[in-house]
Amino acid sequence: MCDVFSEHRDQAATYIEKRTYVHFKNWIEAMLAGDPSRCNCEPKLGAAAVTTVILGARSYREGKVLFFDEMTLTAREADSSWADNWEKRSRERGKPNHIPGWTAGDHGSLLAEPAYMNLAGPWVNGIAPDRS
Repeated sequence: MCDVFSEHRDQAATYIEKRTYVHFKNWIEAMLAGDPSRCNCEPKLGAAAVTTVILGARSYREGKVLFFDEMTLTAREADSSWADNWEKRSRERGKPNHIPGWTAGDHGSLLAEPAYMNLAGPWVNGIAPDRS
């Protein structure tokens, strides 16, 4: 198991007064410095989070499944192609996409099936392949 927070394990959580003020102050300071990396939450992550929330709200209110088209930067009604691609990848035991900037290779993103999941073939008449 990967323990990414081990360096902070013994630190007590601190309450931040006026969190909204502190958040916006950090954002303004990063803009004035012209350095997006000074944001506690980088702008691309914030934009992705807000887009996800807005799509979810619209989807709920309109009773539709929506998809964010990264080429046109617009929301559109989804079709089955997204699910079809994921299901195809799953059947083929394909490798996952990684988050942009991911530097850990496949560590933590690939699953190895336990030995008990390796079947010897298809079930026939309700009988498992390894049973006679």
